[in-house]
Amino acid sequence: MISMTGRSFLLKMKNPMNWLSKHTNMYFDWSEYYRHYKQNCLNARRFIWSYIEKRKQGKLESTVGEKADMLTLFLENPEVFTDEVVVDEIIDFFGAASETTQKSV
Repeated sequence: MISMTGRSFLLKMKNPMNWLSKHTNMYFDWSEYYRHYKQNCLNARRFIWSYIEKRKQGKLESTVGEKADMLTLFLENPEVFTDEVVVDEIIDFFGAASETTQKSV
C-alpha cells in the first residue's frame, strides 16, 4: 500500500515539467487529487495554528502531567520556536508518525 505522500509524488512525476524538479526545486500538479491534497494540508495548518493561538491565550491547557507536552515546551521558548516553526514541527511530527505506523497489506 502506498502512502498519500508517495502517491502525490508519483502523480507529480507523470508531468514532464517535474522531471527537472531537482534543478528548479518546484513541482507542478494540476490534478483534482493534488487540489484535494493541498486543501487538506491548508486545513491542517489552520487547525494547528488555531490550536496554538488558543493555548497561548489560555483558552486551552495541556492535559499532560506537569505540562511536559511538545507544544508547551515549544511555547516556553518563543525566541527559538516562532509560531510558524511550531506549526511546521507539529506537522512533521504527525506526518512522520503516520508514515511509520501504517499497516502493510
